[in-house]
Amino acid sequence: PATDPVTLTWSHNPVDSSPQRIFQVRRRVQGSPTWTEGAQVTSSASSQSFTPSAAAPSGWGPADGQTWEWAVRTWGQHADPSPWSATAAVKFSAR
Repeated sequence: PATDPVTLTWSHNPVDSSPQRIFQVRRRVQGSPTWTEGAQVTSSASSQSFTPSAAAPSGWGPADGQTWEWAVRTWGQHADPSPWSATAAVKFSAR
């Protein structure tokens, strides 16, 4: 359900061999041409939890049967980020 937290996890894939220092997550409704990018977060964490209904743009949240897609990219010491990760999908349903 859209009111339950979702936890995304990833592995840092640096451009150089340095440890992760920043990550950024993006999301979209499956089939949408437009991604919503979150802020760049200074952190070595390899996961992020949030409630989709709280993360949704004002006035809407995941609907029953709707699938959201997610991707993440990370930065090490190099100025360039890693490529966006493979897309992960979460399908929401009524409890």
